[in-house]
Amino acid sequence: ARPPREAASHHKTIKSPPVSNGTPTSHHHGASPADLEAQASSNLAMVDAVRALVYKVGIPSPAVAAAAVNPHSDKFIGVRLKQSGFGSVIKKNHSEINLGIYETAEEAARAYDMAALFCQGDRAKVNFSDSLHLYDQNFSMDLKLPSQPYPTRDKDFYTQLFEQSTPPSKAGSVLTDLADRLPYSSVMSTSLDIWEDFSRKNEAIETWSDFAKQLAWLVRHQILPEVLTPGWDSDTWESNCNACETGHEAGRLLREAEEGGVDWQKVGRLWDSEA
Repeated sequence: ARPPREAASHHKTIKSPPVSNGTPTSHHHGASPADLEAQASSNLAMVDAVRALVYKVGIPSPAVAAAAVNPHSDKFIGVRLKQSGFGSVIKKNHSEINLGIYETAEEAARAYDMAALFCQGDRAKVNFSDSLHLYDQNFSMDLKLPSQPYPTRDKDFYTQLFEQSTPPSKAGSVLTDLADRLPYSSVMSTSLDIWEDFSRKNEAIETWSDFAKQLAWLVRHQILPEVLTPGWDSDTWESNCNACETGHEAGRLLREAEEGGVDWQKVGRLWDSEA
């Protein structure tokens, strides 16, 4: 999927970041399937490494943030406000690459800086004055997020989010968060476009039926069967998703998927194998 996680294993620092000359992901201009696949793989690796570095170095100090580019604007370069947080986006080869959604604008801006330095080297225009130094000292394509065991939901989580007056649109971020806890090796598609579209649809959810269908698509049609709990009746669960109309039902279906459907121990082992 598209994950926030990280543990550094091998630190092979890139002092002179390569300037990408790969094939655009959106405007193909006759590129071969092999070229497109290689470019997609390169983009995925960059996104994961950028996420890991943001996790490692953190947000800038108040002084650095105050001196950021566009000091008279509340906008950072490469940052877009989303319903579920702050999106970080960079343009590469005439197409956009989604670097993920972060809790703060500063984190999203840091992610943009790291990706810009990777793609453009020291020619990149960045948000923070310390980004180049941090990139040179820490960036590595081998950098990984640490594996994160799936946290136990508070007993009131489902009631508060799904059974009270919360509009369905507020619950879409839960689906994006669920996808972010899955390593690429646990899902069928590793296309950034697929997961960007999934996130956009989550932000546009209007009904509990929409929520349940998005949930069913993720769990039933993207998570690999070997990562699901043996014996779990996924067919019946998916049928219930397709018939879902209320927040109460949506919460129950999410809980069934999280607590009975996904085998989080297997997910954790996959994270460890990617580190």
